[in-house]
Amino acid sequence: MSLVTLPVEIFYCILDHLDICSILISLRRVCRRLHTITDTYNRYELDLSSIRQRYIKLIASIIRAENIIGLILSNKASINTTFDFFLLHSDIHEFPKLRSLTLNKFTDYDLDCALQTFASCPLNSLSIDVCSGWHDKIAVLVTSAVIQFKLRKLILKNFSYWTQCISWSNDCNLNYLSLEKCTYSQYQMILGNLRYLKTLVIRDCIIDDCDEVIFTSYSQLLSLTINDCHLSMSDIEFLVAQTPSLMYLKICSRWRAFDSAFDGFSWEQFIKINISSLAKFVFFFSCSLHNNDIMGNIDSLIDLFRTPFWLNEKRWFITCDYYIQRKIINLYTTPICIKKVTFYFNHSLTLLAPASQFDGSSHLRMSAVYQY
Repeated sequence: MSLVTLPVEIFYCILDHLDICSILISLRRVCRRLHTITDTYNRYELDLSSIRQRYIKLIASIIRAENIIGLILSNKASINTTFDFFLLHSDIHEFPKLRSLTLNKFTDYDLDCALQTFASCPLNSLSIDVCSGWHDKIAVLVTSAVIQFKLRKLILKNFSYWTQCISWSNDCNLNYLSLEKCTYSQYQMILGNLRYLKTLVIRDCIIDDCDEVIFTSYSQLLSLTINDCHLSMSDIEFLVAQTPSLMYLKICSRWRAFDSAFDGFSWEQFIKINISSLAKFVFFFSCSLHNNDIMGNIDSLIDLFRTPFWLNEKRWFITCDYYIQRKIINLYTTPICIKKVTFYFNHSLTLLAPASQFDGSSHLRMSAVYQY
């Protein structure tokens, strides 16, 4: 079977992983069959922020409105320049199948214009990145969009603590929500109001008001991600214990003290008692030590992650890096869940679970400064 004789369904799956220029400017010209397939393919995600203007005119004359399901507009002028230029050279007057809209670096005025422009579209996913700072008007626009489009997925970028200004209706259909920061009371408000929410992604959660709120269980949440926080193990347990149905948990935390977050037995007991349905656990814990006393206990520390629970039942494999000169200890699941930048040579001790040829050996290695 050659490439051009593949079933069209397989071709569609291949096209799902290609950018629109590769499809309409390159692949489309290969042969008559591919020309036809690219005409009927109905899952285009149009990212006008990444297309050179000389190609926009060509793409606008080819693509059909009913085949576009995703649209990305970037920088505050996009709605008035690139997008208008695209419409000028196309026969498109509406987007009847548009499901996903991403608006990057928009002001409140541009956001208002964009939401009015796409008011008739059957959107279920909206991503907003504002460049003018979050305030009441933007909160009102977001609240209106959630209700108007009956959104199922909402991503809010570059704002902090503004979730209290958004009215989370009990009838809201959101099942995916991504935020920058929230306080504990906002965390409870979100889970309390969004009864269909399955996935919550937060960059950071600030727990400084938990004494004022009653502990509650929210069984609807299945996936929780906290990407860049400074929470202790007790804080993490306090948050996670309220979501007993979790099947996916990701936590990246830098804490100022060595605590039970580095204790495999504590985690094992907590998971068994509070979130027994957990299928995937991804984490990165880091702390700075005041002395090197822990160095002699690292082997026993990693042994707590070599139990049948970790290796056989869950198959979660853990690595521990100890940077001797910097007195920093990192404990994380493999593959590592954060980006690596700025490499330096450092004398360090690395231990793996399961055991490997590196166990217990102090060696010179290329270490990374980690970035979330």
